[in-house]
Amino acid sequence: MDSQLVASMVEAEDFTAQKTTKPRFWQRKRLAGLVAALAVVGTVIGVVVGTTGLHDAGADAQAASMGASNLGMAVCYDTYQSNQIDAHFTKLATRFSGVRSFQTWIPNDNVIDAAARHNLLVYAGIWVRGPDYNKDVQAAIDGAKRHPSNVKAVFVGNEDLSNGWSVGQLLGAIRDVRGRFQAAGLGYIKIGTVQIDGDLLAHPEVAAACDVVGVNIHPFFGGAPVSWTNPIMDVDARWNAIYAKFGNKAVITETGWPFAGGSFGQHIASYANAINYFNAFRNWANTKGGDLPVYFMYHDNQFKGGFEANFAVADANANWKFDFVPLTPNPNPGPNPSPTPAPTVKPALNRYQLPFLLQTARGKMVYEMYKGLFAYDEATCANERWRYNLGSNQLVSESSGQCLDAYRGANNQFYVHVWPCDATNGNQKWNVDVENERIVHMTHANLCLDVDPTKPDASVQVWGCTGGINQKLVVNPDLPHLGIGSRKTGNVLAADGTAVFFRPLEGSFKNVQADKTATWTFVQSQNMIKHEASGKCLDAYEAKDGGAVHLWACDTTNSNQKWTYDAVNLQLRHATHDNFCLDMASDTGEKPHIWSCHGAGSSYLPFQQFSFVM
Repeated sequence: MDSQLVASMVEAEDFTAQKTTKPRFWQRKRLAGLVAALAVVGTVIGVVVGTTGLHDAGADAQAASMGASNLGMAVCYDTYQSNQIDAHFTKLATRFSGVRSFQTWIPNDNVIDAAARHNLLVYAGIWVRGPDYNKDVQAAIDGAKRHPSNVKAVFVGNEDLSNGWSVGQLLGAIRDVRGRFQAAGLGYIKIGTVQIDGDLLAHPEVAAACDVVGVNIHPFFGGAPVSWTNPIMDVDARWNAIYAKFGNKAVITETGWPFAGGSFGQHIASYANAINYFNAFRNWANTKGGDLPVYFMYHDNQFKGGFEANFAVADANANWKFDFVPLTPNPNPGPNPSPTPAPTVKPALNRYQLPFLLQTARGKMVYEMYKGLFAYDEATCANERWRYNLGSNQLVSESSGQCLDAYRGANNQFYVHVWPCDATNGNQKWNVDVENERIVHMTHANLCLDVDPTKPDASVQVWGCTGGINQKLVVNPDLPHLGIGSRKTGNVLAADGTAVFFRPLEGSFKNVQADKTATWTFVQSQNMIKHEASGKCLDAYEAKDGGAVHLWACDTTNSNQKWTYDAVNLQLRHATHDNFCLDMASDTGEKPHIWSCHGAGSSYLPFQQFSFVM
């Protein structure tokens, strides 16, 4: 699904039906090798801590050169319940930007295909220490052919050097996979491997054979005292050592802390310690950890036993163990709950799954028209809405469907326009640097999108990156002046007083703003839906089937007012009342409520499917 912001109801695409798969079981023996290797890395930690100030004043300024992420975060996924992969990916896509699998082949399906169905990036794994190696390689090739923009990289193996494999064996597998991808016409797909940090530092020839190297850093098994007194400092030191040697080629592919399972030396597995570590790592990963760092892991596999059965952020039934979006559930739901502080954890950048505005420091919007770019006042139209393809690093204009493109002219100067999208076109590769509020070209060195207010035609240009005000561009995910249209009836959500209801649009979908009582702002930055005429917010205060939905005074701390949009199934999901969705309740929708979210095979799903219209 490319977008769910549409000009008419018929433009919204159907989602892909879920597939039924059979479970596949696998095991990883990692503890002994991991502990041995990390004891060696402890000496590296001592050197780094002794020579580098982990909190020096220049650290923030150097963040961009330390492997900063702008894609959010991915999560490891164990396919032992592969028959539930669509349900799992639907849920994890509300919190994470991507997944990392340990294998790609699963019965009757393909992990890359599943990730693409849910608009997720994927690090596709190839398990080398088992009988399904060739199946995994072929599945990765097939999936990459169908969905190249979803594949972040293909990783050959996982912690093999600490599990009895030689460097020669691992290099042979990497070269075999690379050769087979090249023969399939997929030479542009990044090929790498995942190993623990100590093994990568000891064998740089492995990294030299890769386009990308995944590093697993688990302070829980660390040998240095800092690994239990300050685990994030341990991660920071070890990442700095990896980054100093391998640069932007590196990405963290596993880190975590177990919720249970006992203690490992001075490392204590507990619910509180696991949440604290997750929070700390999410904040740390805003500036370090690689392009798309990966957390270990999504849901528990109790067949593993011990610590490794307890690392996941969701239990074996895929229920979140704790809440990690910026809201706190209200334990006593009601129309006027007491304010509660929001956690500091930031959600993955799923804001990119709906169009956004690019807002200049002077309040103008970057606007596309007839292939040119301009900076105009906000006008509520598709010309000023953009999407970002996380897999191909392309900025796509909502109005034309074409991509932002910076090219070198005959006079050797760079110019910017939109051009038909091509994932292999280096002119269209951009880094949306949310942290530093700028749009940086990834192919042409030191080139930034630039808005010079003195230009008489208000056109936007590209210029050498200066960090100045002309290059300050904020991703504004808050979408004003929208209608919420039912896929089932074509009616729109309207409000009168505190009551909400569906009715026919007064006017046309080309001008939703004319229908004042049916115009909303989706405040994605706060996960809230605001009724523009009244200034109140959509509120569901009963966490049950048939729970009431109404308007109530907007309050960013009111967890009853938190909503997310599932761009795959087209559902407005309540972000606090887990697995409840906005539901029309009847064919007419005169009194909508919340109801348990229906799956793809349900005949009742159309009652919960909505698109945003302008």
